[in-house]
Amino acid sequence: MPSFLRRRVAMQPDFTKPKETAKRSVFVAYKIWHIVLEADLGGFGLMDQPRILLKSPRLVLEKRVVKWVHDGCLDGLLIDFGRCFDTLFAKIQISDPIKPQLMLGDGLSQPILFITAKIAGCIVNIVKIPPMVGMLLMGVLLRNVGFLHITGGYTRFTAVLRQLALVNILLPAGLGLDAKALKKMSWMILNLAVIPVAVEVVGVTVMSYFLLDLPWLWGILVGLLLAAVSPAVIIPCLFELQDLGYGVNKGIHTLVIAASTFNDIICIALFGIVLGLIFSTGSLVMQILQGPIVIAIGFAYGILWGFVCQLIPHKEQEHYITLRTLLLGLGCVLSAVGSDAIGYGGAGALGCIVAAFVASLGWRRQGWGNNNPVRANFVLLWKFFEPISFGLIGMEVNFDILEAYTVLWGTVSMIVPLLMRIITSFGSTQCTNFNLKENIFVAISWIPKATVQAALGPAALDIARANGDPIAESYANSVLITAVISILITSPIGAILIMQLGPRLLHRTIPDTPHQQENGITNLAAVVEDSERL
Repeated sequence: MPSFLRRRVAMQPDFTKPKETAKRSVFVAYKIWHIVLEADLGGFGLMDQPRILLKSPRLVLEKRVVKWVHDGCLDGLLIDFGRCFDTLFAKIQISDPIKPQLMLGDGLSQPILFITAKIAGCIVNIVKIPPMVGMLLMGVLLRNVGFLHITGGYTRFTAVLRQLALVNILLPAGLGLDAKALKKMSWMILNLAVIPVAVEVVGVTVMSYFLLDLPWLWGILVGLLLAAVSPAVIIPCLFELQDLGYGVNKGIHTLVIAASTFNDIICIALFGIVLGLIFSTGSLVMQILQGPIVIAIGFAYGILWGFVCQLIPHKEQEHYITLRTLLLGLGCVLSAVGSDAIGYGGAGALGCIVAAFVASLGWRRQGWGNNNPVRANFVLLWKFFEPISFGLIGMEVNFDILEAYTVLWGTVSMIVPLLMRIITSFGSTQCTNFNLKENIFVAISWIPKATVQAALGPAALDIARANGDPIAESYANSVLITAVISILITSPIGAILIMQLGPRLLHRTIPDTPHQQENGITNLAAVVEDSERL
């Protein structure tokens, strides 16, 4: 950071106040932009010359940041941010750029998804609806009115953004897991990750065969796709409830997060096996072994990197909070991107959860609790990634592919098995120490579906088109339509139910005493101070 800007930072009094938090967000955006301008983006397929330093936009941006912080001018931030985007993409040679059907002036066409999604989230939050619902619907709107459509080289870039957002939401989840509750409820986690999932898969398979005229193997494929839940929807909702003290006394957030993670690993692994059987791609033995290999890789990498984060840096080292945040975050980004590169995508999410959990065990022995400064750092960063994540998920919903017949019976094929799963989940928790209301909350936590469906929904259709098989293409189109419907219906409804019923169904434990809250603010301020010095 330039010296003149560092002096401006030093003058800022207290970042725990709302006005100062807004100013802090400007500095976070500046740092992210600073990294983007000097990053090696060649791996994304966006540049012919990997390292390009855009001196002019940087100098302009540095001067404007000071003006934004001094004047609090939001309009200036948006306009100049958009102009810098246009300058960047004008200087980078893009082989297949985005071509929006409608263009906004003043360079606002590129960041429009982020800005409008954030605004939509704020609007729906006024009427007590989770902001993620507004962000998701804004992405759907922008895609289907023809305002913005991502194609070509940018599709890979947005895929990386989605991965970064997923890593950002998994890390605080792993850092907040309760080791005692996890050990106590290990059998219940496996129960919820297997039995209700099997019921939903069987239900979707049978109904797809009779209502959508899909072969049995294709029905199983749809069932595995719909049985996966969305951590991007569930975990932020649990964060908010946990921070308010709901369900903390019995470790309900630990149960749901752990079970949903294993649920998705199982569904993704089996989905790949069935997809390979349908199109006869790859070795059958390797496809069957993919599930155990994914679990082994995820646990091995997570445990190893978690121990590294325990030991490095030492707590007596200067800026150790910032260094721990960077080390854990970059290691988990490597886990997510690297697992996809070697063909075992499910291992990335598991590695993130395990690494964060193992690291937090060591940090607890050094005096930190669940709400440690590293977790606070990632929760703050999620404010930036949240509109990106849900806006991009919404943009995966394309109304042009929807067919009335498939929409009708696809909705029935999704809703009825989902209700069966909810009932099964409710029955599976009867032998625990949960009361009736808590059992109901755990059962409805499996409703939201978005992340996996957006990522894997088009997979079968892409292979069918590549093979030139019209029959398989017809079946794959039904699979994609059903996935789109599941995102539209379950994501907003699930988020609303979790957030609205959580305070009514869960017992509330006051999380901290006033003295502990004061210490928490001090730790968060230390994180901000350390990041400034970095």
